[in-house]
Amino acid sequence: SCSSCPAGTYSEYDAEKGSAGCTVCALGSTSPEGASSCSPCQPPTFSDDGLTCKECAGEGQYSDMHGAFVCKTALPGFKPNSYHTGVVPCPAGKFSIGGKTLCSSCDSNEYSTGGASNCQFCESGSVPNNDLTGCDTCLAGTFSSIGETSCSNCGAGRY
Repeated sequence: SCSSCPAGTYSEYDAEKGSAGCTVCALGSTSPEGASSCSPCQPPTFSDDGLTCKECAGEGQYSDMHGAFVCKTALPGFKPNSYHTGVVPCPAGKFSIGGKTLCSSCDSNEYSTGGASNCQFCESGSVPNNDLTGCDTCLAGTFSSIGETSCSNCGAGRY
């Protein structure tokens, strides 16, 4: 009698040789019991065992390719998109050190441009704008030091 190949394996039929046994599915693909071929896992899934396609849903993980056998990790300045099928840059005012699902907001005395892996202080004479995406120059008669959040008035006799 004939037997079915177990899940995670397949058997092709050859008209001359018949069926030569079961072959294990390649990493990144799966098959049900009795399959004649394996199917690649679709983004955002992966397979490291040939049996099941698992979600790339861990912290900072995504999969953007068919037949993945491992998840990728978001690089600094990026986060996985909402479907975990790729990455998007962190918006201005936020940053990511990498491997994170969400971008973090800059502190109130820092700013960042898009795709940042860290936030920066404004130079002296300027302070972060309200949305922390850049720096505003202090008005005449005011000043700030590096890392301050507001401009201060110059004392009497100074500008």
